[in-house]
Amino acid sequence: MKVFALIFLSQLFFLSEAYSQVSLDIFITHKKGIDKDLILTSELQSSERIVGKELRVLEMRNGIRVEIGAEFVEDWSEVIGPSSHVRLLGGLWGPQRKLWLNFEDLDKRAYLGEEFSFTFSDDIDQIVEIRVKPWL
Repeated sequence: MKVFALIFLSQLFFLSEAYSQVSLDIFITHKKGIDKDLILTSELQSSERIVGKELRVLEMRNGIRVEIGAEFVEDWSEVIGPSSHVRLLGGLWGPQRKLWLNFEDLDKRAYLGEEFSFTFSDDIDQIVEIRVKPWL
């Protein structure tokens, strides 16, 4: 009976993990002309509902492209349901479709409701700041 209960609970955990959803509030700021007197700033804000490991694409008018998603990080201290710990997936691409930043390489993690941010700066006077806040 204990074995059956253990198998049932483990299947329930993996099933809830597979179909769990997370919402992301995303704020992208692109600043150009940092080394000059004039700074051009573009912003994009979005709230996205992510199911599983899917990626959402956000593209700014200037060609900056962000593919973003999230996955729950396994936390064995929480017995039932998905973890409250989230890892960011995706990447940041420049106007010529050159990969500027891979989010998986950064291994950014946060708890639900906790905002985290990172900044990318290239050699030609521009900065891209991305802030993400995961929630259910």
